[in-house]
Amino acid sequence: TLASPTWQRPTAFAMGAFGGAALVVGAALGIIAANQWSDARRQGCSNQVCQNAVAWGLWSDARQNASAATVAVALGAAEVAGAAVVWLMAPAPAHALRIDAQPAGLRVTAVF
Repeated sequence: TLASPTWQRPTAFAMGAFGGAALVVGAALGIIAANQWSDARRQGCSNQVCQNAVAWGLWSDARQNASAATVAVALGAAEVAGAAVVWLMAPAPAHALRIDAQPAGLRVTAVF
């Protein structure tokens, strides 16, 4: 008989999608922060000391975006890891190849 549908696979898929999106946002914010920091250094910032208001504004924006990038990447990674756990804990479908971790190695089971 076919396995009854469960909530785990769709939930894991949604979690993975949201986690992936957070990782993309974090990467984009990190790139923006790096560019802003480069611009701030060209305008006269060095080690949190800026020569003018424009440089200080760029440095401040870079710092905020870098912090947001760190949070987004951390949350995205946690969400993807959680999705993997939920996916792996879901019951196997009726026709599947299942790989289980064992103390002595991996066990591969084919269900038909």
